[in-house]
Amino acid sequence: MRDIFSYKGLGVATATAARVIAHLVKANTAPEKGTGWHRHEAEFHTGYLTKGWAKFRCGDQETLVRAGDCVRQRLGIVHDSFDDSPVME
Repeated sequence: MRDIFSYKGLGVATATAARVIAHLVKANTAPEKGTGWHRHEAEFHTGYLTKGWAKFRCGDQETLVRAGDCVRQRLGIVHDSFDDSPVME
């Protein structure tokens, strides 16, 4: 969890013994230096953007995600969120 985001858990982690994690995420501020390279330990990781846009890196590939897009990340993939719009949910 990063302080540049606000999180609202949906109870899925408890129900699945943390194999699946689901929460609503809202950016408090755009990440000036990115989130840093990291990975998630859950068996399933997906994101759905409802407002704004965000840019992610996986290796040397950059991806722009816009409101209405859904992204599923492979198990354990190392990634970095390095830019987003002023309003991102």
